[in-house]
Amino acid sequence: MVHYALIVGDKAVTKDSVTYFIPSDDTWVNDYSDIHAIQINDSAGEVEPISGDNRTATSTEIKAVKDKWTALKTAYDTEVTNAETAWQNNWVRVREERSLLLTDTDWTVMPDSPLASDKKQEYTTYRSNLRNIPQTYSSNDAKDITFSNGNVSVSGSQKITKPS
Repeated sequence: MVHYALIVGDKAVTKDSVTYFIPSDDTWVNDYSDIHAIQINDSAGEVEPISGDNRTATSTEIKAVKDKWTALKTAYDTEVTNAETAWQNNWVRVREERSLLLTDTDWTVMPDSPLASDKKQEYTTYRSNLRNIPQTYSSNDAKDITFSNGNVSVSGSQKITKPS
């Protein structure tokens, strides 16, 4: 059973415990100013007017609540997708991921590191290459720079390999 609810005062539309809030500049809810709530189970519903005399929801009201929830979900999903796309194409993301790799390998270049000198040099070169990512790949979009297990790829081609 699918359950929808419109709570007018909260400007909230819920479907099966997933709630979206109607933006304050959205006038859609104004059409329901004399209603406290509309509850819908599958295709039947009940309107709870402010006056307190409950009545059966019309098919138009049921459709409107379902359509509003779908529209709000679509808007939310689009917003999340756009934010994720913007983050992937942001140099702040690249620098943060790079900084994590540098932090994870700090120990390799310390004077008391147990690594052999040739391995220390590999890590020194690796870390230098990581630090130079913004300059070396500035002509690329940030979204083209990906990190996997310490390795760095640009446009799908591995450019920096973490020493093993």
